[in-house]
Amino acid sequence: MSSAEEEQRPPPFGGVDPFRDIRGDGPGGDLLGPASIAMCAACMCGCTIISLFIWYFVWALMTIATSGGAAATACGASSNIWAFCLTVVICVPLIGCATTIIAFVAQMPTLQALPMVLNMIVAIWGFIMWAFMSQSCADFFTGSYYDLFLLFKINVVFLCISFFFLCCSLAITGG
Repeated sequence: MSSAEEEQRPPPFGGVDPFRDIRGDGPGGDLLGPASIAMCAACMCGCTIISLFIWYFVWALMTIATSGGAAATACGASSNIWAFCLTVVICVPLIGCATTIIAFVAQMPTLQALPMVLNMIVAIWGFIMWAFMSQSCADFFTGSYYDLFLLFKINVVFLCISFFFLCCSLAITGG
């Protein structure tokens, strides 16, 4: 395109900046105003959280897949942490998604409480398993199946935190 054609072309949007109100005038000029910087920071935080979740989920699936032999050991049979991790990583999310979809389609809002109740039951189960695990089994899992034991601990902590917030929300709402 020649320079004469560029001069004849009208400016986009009739010469009006459609983003002028939200962009602002920051120290970076018109392009990098306060709103643009805040949007970039929010996008970076969101991408980081999503990336960490995907990394955790892939790591959890690989840990469950590679440590199936732990269930056949004496400590594995008495503590069931492999079954717990399998339940938390795979079964609970699938049941939560299925019940949410069914509750939405069937217009049964009370059914949406099922994932929260299941979360509470699994959190109590994990807390009890951790509290009553013998030191010899904890040492065995730390030495032989460290990733599985770490996944177990992370899941129990996250489930107990979410159980605490569930109790707080029920106390506030009076449910």
